[in-house]
Parts: sequence; structure tokens; C-alpha cells
Amino acid sequence: MEEFDSKEAELRQSARKSQTDARIGEALATLQNERKARIKEEAQKLDRFLEILCTTDKGHKEAEKEVYAVDSKFYSKPREKKPRKKSRRRVKASVKIIKPESPSPQKEPREQPLIENLYLEKNLSLKQRELLLAKEYKRLKISPFGDSGAAYYWVKTRYNESKEHAFFCYLIEAELKKLGKEPEMNVNNGPDLVFEHEDEMNCIDIETGKNLKKHAEFLQAKFSRYRQDYKTSFIFVTKKEMKYRYSFYGSVVTRSTLREVLSEFKSLPD
Repeated sequence: MEEFDSKEAELRQSARKSQTDARIGEALATLQNERKARIKEEAQKLDRFLEILCTTDKGHKEAEKEVYAVDSKFYSKPREKKPRKKSRRRVKASVKIIKPESPSPQKEPREQPLIENLYLEKNLSLKQRELLLAKEYKRLKISPFGDSGAAYYWVKTRYNESKEHAFFCYLIEAELKKLGKEPEMNVNNGPDLVFEHEDEMNCIDIETGKNLKKHAEFLQAKFSRYRQDYKTSFIFVTKKEMKYRYSFYGSVVTRSTLREVLSEFKSLPD
């Protein structure tokens, strides 16, 4: 139809230049009639083409050949592209091919022998954590001296003991050993830790606040006996807000003052 559009545009342009020319008007009318006839003819062919497809077993190519008398390649399969051969050009020695580095897997911490009752979790491998869990160790998140963020620890609890109480027993024991002491830990009777300094016995008892409300008389009697039996007797409170409530029973130590108090008992070199 493009040929009709082009001729029509030329005729209309000529008509605008010379509107009085009747021959141009007649030619334009003739062209329009030819267009209508061509459209009608194409529509009839298209109807016939669709009729063949819908009422017979003929395919698109056969129907197109029968209606339009042509053998079109429109419905043929596209030619498959052959894979290109790889170039055999050699890479110059000066060209260095850098391959992207794959992310290295996170390494497990190096295993240390399990010989204590208190472990910092970040120093343990997964295998060691599973072993401690099998041995009924308890996991807790805590800040030992209250001067840094809390971390996870694994602790071995003893008979009828909370994991927080056990944690500070082992922590204070380790601090005393750093000072050259050999503390003795009690489970049922007596203060939690007893240590010797200058031929005198001293003690530290750890309080989590569990007995503060219900057993005030028991606490009074217990700490009174410790003051009599030991040169120095300390009450270590696991929470600083309990400091003033326990100060009624004796000398109170908190997490933040623990190292300072224990430093007074450092053993002198021989």
C-alpha cells in the first residue's frame, strides 16, 4: 500500500498548488478507487488463507502457496548458527590473568586442651563446645569485671550451684593464682574461697542475692563466724546494686573493685 500513499501524497501536494486543475482531482479519485479494490482483494485472500488453515490439514506454507501463488520462506525454521571456533592466538607472556579470589572459609579457633572449669567461648572450637555441652557445662553471657562488654563463657557448676556463682568462684580463684596464692574452694561448708597470706588465713564468700530476703538471720550468723575465724573476710556481690545491703554484714567487694582489693595480697618474691 505504500505505492498508493506515495502517489496520493504527490497528487494532494499538486492539488494544493493548483486547485483549479480538474485532472488532478480525477486522478486522485481514481487512485482512491484502486486502493479500495486492492484492499478488498487482499482481504479476500486473507480470508481464504485462514479458511484453508481452519478447515483443512494443510500447513501455513501450503496455504500461502495456494492463495498467494508463492513459496515463501517465512515459515521455515531459522538456520542454526554454527558455534564459532575458539581463537588459537597465544596470550603474550606480559599479560597476567587475574582470577577472582574465592572467599576463604571462616577458620575454627585453634583447639586448646580442656583442663579447667571456665572457658571463654571465642577460644573454643565447635567440637570443644559440643564436648563441654556433653559434660553438662553451662553457657552464660557476662562481664567479669564490669568494665567491658559481656562475652559468652562455658562454666562447670557444682552441687546445687548457679552458673553465675560458679563463674565468679573460678574467676576469683584464677585471680588469686596470678598473685601466687593457692586458694581452697569449698562446696558446702565454709566460705567459697580460702587463701593464706603472711601465715594468716583469709576468705571470700560470693553472694548472688538469693538469700538476702529469706535468710537474713542465717547471713548474719554466717558472716559473723567468718570474721572471727579469718584474718580478713570479704563479701563479693555479683551485682553492684547489692553493695549497700550486704555492707551491713561485712566488707563488700564488687566486680570493679575486685582486682584492686586482691592486689593487697600479692605474694612477695622469695
